[in-house]
Amino acid sequence: QAGQFPEPEDRMEERFLFPEEIWKEEELFGKRFRYRRVRRKPGQKIPENRYTKWFACDKIKGNLSLRGRRPGDWFQAFAAGGRQTVKAYMVNEKIPPDVRGRIPLLAEGSHVLWIAGRRASEAYRVTEECGWVLEVTVSGMQE
Repeated sequence: QAGQFPEPEDRMEERFLFPEEIWKEEELFGKRFRYRRVRRKPGQKIPENRYTKWFACDKIKGNLSLRGRRPGDWFQAFAAGGRQTVKAYMVNEKIPPDVRGRIPLLAEGSHVLWIAGRRASEAYRVTEECGWVLEVTVSGMQE
């Protein structure tokens, strides 16, 4: 059946973002977000896409929220580590101040997984060891 995914093989998956549902949709700042938990097959390549991102479920330790920016928000800019604040990123990218507050962020506390349509944190990158992946798609973004 379309939209149905297999149940986790081990009970560790109970701590997943949406344990009671396989998919979820929500809207923020006029953008629509769709979440799916999908099983990654061994060797499966993760495509590069500006409006769909994939995150390793085993690296998500708490609850995720879709929200606007807050003081102290940051993301891991490089695979080897290194934090960058969301504010510094937006200034460096020359995003106008009146637009910055309307860009949705997917965050785990102050750690931002994704600045929607722009940059994802390297800390949640899908690796070969990942079994379950959180797929997040946004629509309604303007160039």
